[in-house]
Amino acid sequence: MMMIINKAIIYLILLICFVSPILGVGILPSDREGSELDLDIIYNFSFTLTNTHPYDLNITFETMNNNLKSYITYNPSTLTLNTTDNKIPFNVIINPKNIPHGDYTLIFRPNAISYKPEINYTENTSLAGIIIPTATGTISFNVPEEPEIPDDPPSPDEPSDSFTGGSIGEMPLIPKTKLLEIEVPVFVKLTEESVSVIIKLKNMGTENLQNLSITLTPDNPIALKYNSIIGYLNAGEEKNILVEISNATSIQTGIKINVYDSENNWSALFLVYTETSRSDIETGCIRIEPKNFRIEADKNTSLNLTLINICNTTLNNIGVEINQLNYKKTLQTLEDQTTIELNLILKEGEYSYEIKSVYEGGSSTSRITIQSIDYQQFLDEIKKLEQMLEEIKIKIKLTPYIPNKDNLINETNEMEYLINYSKELLNQDKIQNLQALLTQIRKNGGVILNHLNLWIIINLLAILLLFSMPAIIWFLIKILEKKELEKEIGAYSKRVQKKYTQELRKKIKLRIKKPKKKKENIELEKAERNEENNKTKQKTKNLGEKIKKLRNRINKKISKTKKIIKKPNEKRENEKTVKKMKIKENSKTKLKKKEDIKSKKRKHKISVKRKKYAKK
Repeated sequence: MMMIINKAIIYLILLICFVSPILGVGILPSDREGSELDLDIIYNFSFTLTNTHPYDLNITFETMNNNLKSYITYNPSTLTLNTTDNKIPFNVIINPKNIPHGDYTLIFRPNAISYKPEINYTENTSLAGIIIPTATGTISFNVPEEPEIPDDPPSPDEPSDSFTGGSIGEMPLIPKTKLLEIEVPVFVKLTEESVSVIIKLKNMGTENLQNLSITLTPDNPIALKYNSIIGYLNAGEEKNILVEISNATSIQTGIKINVYDSENNWSALFLVYTETSRSDIETGCIRIEPKNFRIEADKNTSLNLTLINICNTTLNNIGVEINQLNYKKTLQTLEDQTTIELNLILKEGEYSYEIKSVYEGGSSTSRITIQSIDYQQFLDEIKKLEQMLEEIKIKIKLTPYIPNKDNLINETNEMEYLINYSKELLNQDKIQNLQALLTQIRKNGGVILNHLNLWIIINLLAILLLFSMPAIIWFLIKILEKKELEKEIGAYSKRVQKKYTQELRKKIKLRIKKPKKKKENIELEKAERNEENNKTKQKTKNLGEKIKKLRNRINKKISKTKKIIKKPNEKRENEKTVKKMKIKENSKTKLKKKEDIKSKKRKHKISVKRKKYAKK
């Protein structure tokens, strides 16, 4: 029994040390009911991800319905589930405007990848990505048929039916916003008597715009021809306004654009210049500093660019453009230097942008490089390495015996120094050196942990063996005592059986060899036979008493061994010995019965002979 318990404890320790549980990611709630959707409303369904895996998970989302993929977005599209914060909300956004009418059940699921050290970690291994099983979520909804649009638009006094949607259950709606984007060339060259300029208006908000108007205000006399009434501009739509410019009286004219409705106003600016105003072009008057930036990835960052005038004249009507970022900025004058602000969000990586500065009399081109770094990723990695270091220190402290323990402590101190040095590299933005250092620390820490885990198991096995040794010795002694007792019982039963069989053989031999006796000795023979029978009866009685005493002694010893050793095999052996004794007793009783029958037959023969002699 103790050996079974010891094996179970060892298997449990190995299971704890080497087996990681297979857990996954769940979605709460798993099913949502959207009923009928309004075509003019964008719907936002809220869910919560739950993480029961013991490692950090990187999550992306996948739409299982191929016919709905282009209409479904997830906010955020990627996220990280930590072990500390194992519940994170996310949203599923449905735009039903272009979905064909009908009943739908959207099925989606998160794709989770865990990054954890492999169990058999060696010097040539690195972090292993493990795909984690995840749950699926469903949203049931109905898309109605699109209503027919009347030929005449509704009057401004009538309420619009585009935003009468309301809520569905507990489903929050994306707030309605008004946002208009104005695109126009920063500089327009007047090469002829008149020139046409296209002003592009785009509704970037979620609400339809109505009763829109446009006005153009020049700072010098100039002829402008355009339609000031725009009217309706639905969400996501674009509209071009054609402006004809002529009769410029000045070398350059700034024109301000104002687009407005009953509540809001949007503005932009562009510059019209004549061909003679830019006959003598000077290039390279504007230098931009600094040229290299490091920012945090996936975070709204504001960069300050300094425009420095390196020419000996004041620059007028400056336009700054970054086409890759769709950025435009206008300045009236630049005497010495000025600062412009650039807001952007970049993913992790390195980016290069060309900045074009156009001013009255020339242009300049500069280039800046932006390195977007995921600082949080490095901070998390350093935190994990610190946790690994703390685990190593605790295991070294609690393990009774480790060979070359001093060397192991020195390696741990070196690991602690390297972790502190990695923090300095992160502060100094030495990313390449930091990545190489973190990889080396992770590899060294994995080797130390594997070495420690092996010696922890060896120490536990030694402790278990030490504490269980007295029980094992006692158990072996009891087994030897039992075997000796069984041998003694078997030897005694064999002696008794052998003695009894020898006596029976002697009697049988005497009966066979005896000659026929005379008639006058019959009475004497009868008396002798009775005396022999009495002796045999007394012997069998004495033998039975001895067997009974022996049986009682055996039963007492067997009961003691049963209390000590409760095994089914031993019970069967004791039962076998008892059965053997019973069989021996039955054989003795059978022999007695046979002798009695034989004696009766003799008596009968003798009585028959006497009767015959008496008749004669």
